[in-house]
Amino acid sequence: MKKVDGLIRKALELSDQKERVKLYNDATKIIMDEAPYIFLYQTQTIIPMRKWVKGYVFNPMLESMYNFESISKE
Repeated sequence: MKKVDGLIRKALELSDQKERVKLYNDATKIIMDEAPYIFLYQTQTIIPMRKWVKGYVFNPMLESMYNFESISKE
């Protein structure tokens, strides 16, 4: 991934938009070619919530894990 980081850093320094797009495309190709895994699907989750519940954050990657320390009742 060092090569990807280098391409992105170089792209950030350029003012030539065509060259920047080329570098971002090159980085994307490397990422896709070397991807260690891919997500095949993501379940659609419906979470009923009362209006007086504040601070809840849904994270689809950590289903059934809750941020209890920041949830409060208004």
